[in-house]
Amino acid sequence: MTAAAPTAYRLRDLLEQHELGLEPLVLPDGAGDRRVSGVHAIETAQPARWLAPDWVMLTTGVRLVGDEAAQAALPAELAAAGVAALGFGVGLDFDAVPAPLLDAAADAGLPVLAVPLRTPFRDVEAAVHRALASSELRTLQRLSSLQRYLVDALHSVEPQRTVVRRLATVLEASVAVLAPDGRVEESAGALPPDGLPALLVDPVRGARDVATGGWRGVATPVAADPDDADDRWLVALAHDRAPSRLTRAVLQAAAPLLAAVGRLDETLRAQDRALRRGLLEDLLAGTGDAQEVAARAAACGVDLHAPVRALVLAPDGAADAGGRERLERRAARTLDGRGARHLLGGHRGRVVVLLAGAGEDPDDALLRELAVDGAAVGVGRTGTGAATVRQSVEDAHVAADLAAADAAVPWRRYADVGLPALLVGEVPPDRMAPQVAAVLGALDRRPGGREAIRAYLDHELDVTAAAAALHLHPNSLRYRLSRLADALGSSLRDPTTIATLVLAFEAERRAGHGRPRA
Repeated sequence: MTAAAPTAYRLRDLLEQHELGLEPLVLPDGAGDRRVSGVHAIETAQPARWLAPDWVMLTTGVRLVGDEAAQAALPAELAAAGVAALGFGVGLDFDAVPAPLLDAAADAGLPVLAVPLRTPFRDVEAAVHRALASSELRTLQRLSSLQRYLVDALHSVEPQRTVVRRLATVLEASVAVLAPDGRVEESAGALPPDGLPALLVDPVRGARDVATGGWRGVATPVAADPDDADDRWLVALAHDRAPSRLTRAVLQAAAPLLAAVGRLDETLRAQDRALRRGLLEDLLAGTGDAQEVAARAAACGVDLHAPVRALVLAPDGAADAGGRERLERRAARTLDGRGARHLLGGHRGRVVVLLAGAGEDPDDALLRELAVDGAAVGVGRTGTGAATVRQSVEDAHVAADLAAADAAVPWRRYADVGLPALLVGEVPPDRMAPQVAAVLGALDRRPGGREAIRAYLDHELDVTAAAAALHLHPNSLRYRLSRLADALGSSLRDPTTIATLVLAFEAERRAGHGRPRA
């Protein structure tokens, strides 16, 4: 079904009303296709101030008598204002339209019509008004058909796009759906090059006229109910042309349909998210028949027989209770915007993403987009099969712990995790806690003991370099280190002692960044 667009009233339609006796004296090529939106008789100076684009001005030229400069200046003024044509009444002040005005009109590309003395200006105005009223009546009569047509769009693959395109056809205007921040979600036709957010600065909620850079139109909220969460806007605009009288009514009739489309889309998205979240939970729990789980994953666009990789997004420790939910919503928008096939859910108070077809590491640009509001991102290893999913998630948790401790780069790949961090990450904190407390307690019982050991390890067991970093004499540092060796009961050059200290410091650092509980 195709909704027929209303035929706009054109200058040629006015000329074809032969009973008016209008004679075109200047009619540039294509001028007959100019839209006529109204007629106004004006005899004052600077008449363009009182005219809207696409209107026809009528005058007897009373103020132009004896003033050739004013006669020559009028066409350029009207053309600059987008006036459709000038109707000049002859037989009163002028027997014929003055030549300076005709010459200037030809140069400016402004149509000029001679209005005979027998035709009152009111008859021209009435003829145009009847024609416009008839045209708008036809549009109104089509409105119920249009509404049915738009409702049918709910069954199309892209209902919002279909609605917008059909509105643009009916209104003979550019139509756009704007997100709350002014971003264009969908459009049909050319739009102002400077963008549209400035149109929505007015806090008034209802439909209103808008204008920007020569563009004029109407904007109306998509949600008729102010309590509706849908804060989008529907806008119809035309360049150098006022909106028709019915533009507002047509947009207000279409807005609830777009709101319904938005609610339908959100319902479908919510259902899809719930299915994906449930599937991910089953994969992590290792429950369900393997073939059935693989089939469900395939239905979500995730082939478990192809490479998959897990990401873990850890909210900032200072985030409120809704921090994870916000992080999950933003991650979904980011991944959907990239067209990434994925599952998304929660695990141990964090957000888990399972990327399908992840044969290569996610690029830094994606990780940067996911690491918002202080979140840390861990990247697990890739592999195939349900068992790989669980292992990759564990990998990503370990990497996220390390990323949380690194303020410079808030993401970490498991492949880049060092052996000490890996060992600490794989062992439950309570299993290591007694040994860690014993080692670090021995250091802390000696003044400056912890700083001395850290400098010693950081400088690869070079006492001279470590002493310089601590602003100590080398012999002073050697004395401290010997006392610490006694406290630990082993040589500080013994590989086992060195490994113990490195692991103890790593475990302490990890514990300070809230490793999630299993």
